[in-house]
Amino acid sequence: MGLGSALSTAVSGLNVNQNAIDIIGNNLANVNTTAFKSSRDEFVNNFYNTISVGSSPGGSASGVNPVQIGQGASTGSVSVNFQPGAPTQTGLSSDLYIQGNGFFVVQQGNTQLYTRDGSFQRDSNSNIVNSQGLQVVGFGVDDDFNLQKAALVPLKVPIGSLQVAQSTSNAFIQGVLNPQGDVATKPTISSTGALNDTSTSAAGTGSSLLKNLEVSPGVKLISDSTFQGGTPITLTYTPRSGGGVLPSQSITLDPATTTLDDFANFVVGSLGINTALTQSTAPGYSINSTTGALSIVGNYGETADFTIQSADFSGGNNLTFNKSQTADGESIFTQFSAYDSLGSKITVQVTGYLESLGTEQSIFRLNFSSPDQKLDPSGLPPGFTDQFNRSIGSAVLTFDSRGQLSSVTGNDLTIYRQLTGAKSPLQFKLDVSGVSALSAQNSALAVVSQDGSPPGTLTDYSIGPDGVIQGTFDNGATRTLGQVVLARFANNGGLVATQNNLYEQGPNSGLPYITAPGSGVGTLVNGALELSNTDVATSFVNLLTASTGFSANSRVIATAQELFQTLLSLPRS
Repeated sequence: MGLGSALSTAVSGLNVNQNAIDIIGNNLANVNTTAFKSSRDEFVNNFYNTISVGSSPGGSASGVNPVQIGQGASTGSVSVNFQPGAPTQTGLSSDLYIQGNGFFVVQQGNTQLYTRDGSFQRDSNSNIVNSQGLQVVGFGVDDDFNLQKAALVPLKVPIGSLQVAQSTSNAFIQGVLNPQGDVATKPTISSTGALNDTSTSAAGTGSSLLKNLEVSPGVKLISDSTFQGGTPITLTYTPRSGGGVLPSQSITLDPATTTLDDFANFVVGSLGINTALTQSTAPGYSINSTTGALSIVGNYGETADFTIQSADFSGGNNLTFNKSQTADGESIFTQFSAYDSLGSKITVQVTGYLESLGTEQSIFRLNFSSPDQKLDPSGLPPGFTDQFNRSIGSAVLTFDSRGQLSSVTGNDLTIYRQLTGAKSPLQFKLDVSGVSALSAQNSALAVVSQDGSPPGTLTDYSIGPDGVIQGTFDNGATRTLGQVVLARFANNGGLVATQNNLYEQGPNSGLPYITAPGSGVGTLVNGALELSNTDVATSFVNLLTASTGFSANSRVIATAQELFQTLLSLPRS
């Protein structure tokens, strides 16, 4: 031992204090590094040279303590402080701060790495990446924008290229219905004159071909010249109902197949008459067995009243209707737009009327129709007998003595969109909770909102505390585009730090537990980044302590050197 041992002991002191200065220097160098985690060294003493283990007391002798001479110090471990750094606001929606425990998961080839640095951006392929271009992974979505949590995938935000449309699932109607008006008691009835079938020289029937019907001797219902030598033509009808003009409808008239029944169904469907209702005179149409005259019967309510004029049909016809009865009753008409799965605008017409008054209650009926209902004649849905039916349902609203809605049936609407490419049928609920029945000058209804939208392009995105990425489209729609996940380890200190603010799974870190933010891990703050958790003041104090320790050990070496010089000079003295 002797002086040699003193030198080695002092060298160990130099080494550990030098390591401490290196660690402190690294902490200070990264004082402005995003999400940097400071470290500290932990010294341990080296082995001891035991001269005596001592002895226990016995008899008149006292006990003797062990005699040991230490051999210096070494670095036992370097501990990382994983306490979160303070957040700093950046204002960038792509920046994320983890409030609590957890690490973002990024991908380098097939290797997963972990980081607290949430300074993310989008690359040219719309991937969310970190500052080194590594892809951020998380939960993706399916074609219907539902989160898929079975596997991790690179997260994408395709701004400017992703387009979506949203079909209507809910619409909200508000207004007041007047129960002090007249109860509806009769529908509109409008009839043609006698129709004669020239092929049978008898009154027309539903199966009579349209080209064979005459309105008077020698005067065809549809002029022969209109068919241009027997070829099909398109007849467009612009119905007039409730004092307004409804959207035009068209039918292809084939002289070889189109019957009076076909034409009557076309007119009834265009007017949106609900043939499923029970009323004093059945809504729809009838053909007089004696004269062949066609009668169109509408629904109750003044706003359901209609007028059929020859001018309402596009050219080449001699059709004349005469109104024999006008619809009555307190009623209201309104219309609104909904959207199918392709974002096509669908017009929905609402005709309401006072159906009955009872003891301390009033009952209104709302009839719904849509000129945009599309039915495939080769595959009609159950309950439909022709392709022209525009009626889409009927709701009954019952109000109590205070005018408050007490019950409602039939407010789930179904619009068929066959042969359009869109999902069929379109089904949505009309929320009528905002409708009341009070004494008012006039009934008034309006649909104030609905959740469908036309096609739109992704323009922006945001990331919530739960990591869910919500895309915003220029049509007002929002969609889930994915979810940022966080990884949790049993021992953060066991992670292996690499460059660029990244960590690898280490032998003593445990396996990563990957989950959504807030599920056993921290939550996210959008538009913020994590600062370094280096404490400058503490680092300076530690630096002073380490430099003092280094200087002290260097003095031991200097003292040992002086003693060596003294020993070497003894033979010459």
